[in-house]
Amino acid sequence: MKMLTGLMMVMLVLAVIGSVPVASQHEETAKIFIVNLNYLGETIQYREAMLMYGFPPDNAASRDLLIEVKGTQGKTLGTYGIGDPRILYYEDGAELLDNVGFGVIVPYQRGAEQLNVYNGRTRQLMVSVDLTPSITRFCQEYPKDPDCATTVRVGVTQQIRDFFNWIVSGFYPKRV
Repeated sequence: MKMLTGLMMVMLVLAVIGSVPVASQHEETAKIFIVNLNYLGETIQYREAMLMYGFPPDNAASRDLLIEVKGTQGKTLGTYGIGDPRILYYEDGAELLDNVGFGVIVPYQRGAEQLNVYNGRTRQLMVSVDLTPSITRFCQEYPKDPDCATTVRVGVTQQIRDFFNWIVSGFYPKRV
């Protein structure tokens, strides 16, 4: 009787697994990181990073600043270039500003963890930004997004394993 009850519980767990909502591939939409920075003198300061739905601009035109997106184990996922945001152009010239806020927009890539900004001429690291908090916030707001659903599915899978082990341990007493 205990074996039959255990089998019914396992079947119930499998039915629950099949009904766990996971976003379909059709709902997948392009995402971008927007990182807000501030250029003050010769230094760049981090202000905010966010992940949102959207498409990135073509960042290939200029290389005054190099943007590098890194993933797990320091693997480079992408490199992009942008113009110097301190330069304000006029019809008859330009001015170099000393204090300017600007945004860097790059495409989201699975596994992204860090964004580095380098001086395009000297290759000196200007600022490094941890992207993981912006991914966490995004997934809290959009848990059905395909890139967030894998995180949810892993947690559900572990809960199911724990539940299954609990059921099995009740029917097969430990031998001493």
